[in-house]
Amino acid sequence: NTLSGNDIPILNWSTRYIDNKKGTTLGELLYILDVSEKLPEAYKIYIHISENGTMIFYHNTNCVISCKGKSITKRKKKVLQYGDKLYIEFEDKVTEMELTYKRKQ
Repeated sequence: NTLSGNDIPILNWSTRYIDNKKGTTLGELLYILDVSEKLPEAYKIYIHISENGTMIFYHNTNCVISCKGKSITKRKKKVLQYGDKLYIEFEDKVTEMELTYKRKQ
């Protein structure tokens, strides 16, 4: 669901977009994948891939973000393993997104 009523299609991206950098933001990834939905807080949702294959997730937003039924609070890092899902309700209280960290098949 989005505030504009547009659907964001199911998207996949490789960690190569992140590997060669210190990290990236969800907003940067959405931009690379040509998602035109206006989500300014997505640029305050940070993703970093560590050497052992885990994903480190961090945000500085008022979005409601959860993983495994537990809320991820602002400014707290969360280590994600393959198969973990993040649920994001953006600040507009309408736009929702699910992110799944999957192993490349």
